Amino acid sequence: MKITTAQSIYIALSSLLFPPLFPATLVTVVAFSMPPPSPTPALAPNLRIELFFKNPDELRERVRFLSEKYGITAFNLVNKSNQDKAMMKDWIRNIRDEIPESDVSAHYSLKFNKSRKKDGAFGLFSEFVRDVTADSGAGGATPPRKNEVLLVTGSGPKGTLDAVAALRRLRREREGFPKNPAPTVAASSGCVAVAYNPFFPAERDAEVERDRLREKIRTRQVGKVYLQFGT
Repeated sequence: MKITTAQSIYIALSSLLFPPLFPATLVTVVAFSMPPPSPTPALAPNLRIELFFKNPDELRERVRFLSEKYGITAFNLVNKSNQDKAMMKDWIRNIRDEIPESDVSAHYSLKFNKSRKKDGAFGLFSEFVRDVTADSGAGGATPPRKNEVLLVTGSGPKGTLDAVAALRRLRREREGFPKNPAPTVAASSGCVAVAYNPFFPAERDAEVERDRLREKIRTRQVGKVYLQFGT
């Protein structure tokens, strides 16, 4: 189990990162870093836990322990193989059985979710967003529970569908283009988050990363940015 600190920082992008592009855009930036040696309940609102586990019983045990001992109710579920997507809803359900008000971020790596079908990779992503965010705000929990999808392209060469292309397609689908009598994703679906790495040593790589973040936010599908804090 990896423990990471997440501090939500609300920033006006117009005044900090992207002056010419987003004059009225406000997003949540979450910084991941290593936690202090001994977390206390007072820190719980600023902590997210990236969960690693071998089976559902271990998952339940860990979230129960973190909630009862430290008051932590925000968790990230990683996507490290092409088998994880099929299990993600069950994992979220396991967490919610223990902590109904939990805030869950389900990672989605395009690298591990490819398809041989035409538009198949986007269809898998679109369906995942719908399924994961379907019960956000449901269940009567106070505060309302939240699900989000953290979209990443994945390491290595980028395929025809990377995070930028997927978000553009998602916007078009939510806006009804092309016309679809049964759209996969509703316009009111929950949050999609993205990642940003500011630590590329080469300036060219850093500029590409900044440009990609701008393109992602331009789609207006991004509600949160996970900022890598440290190396």
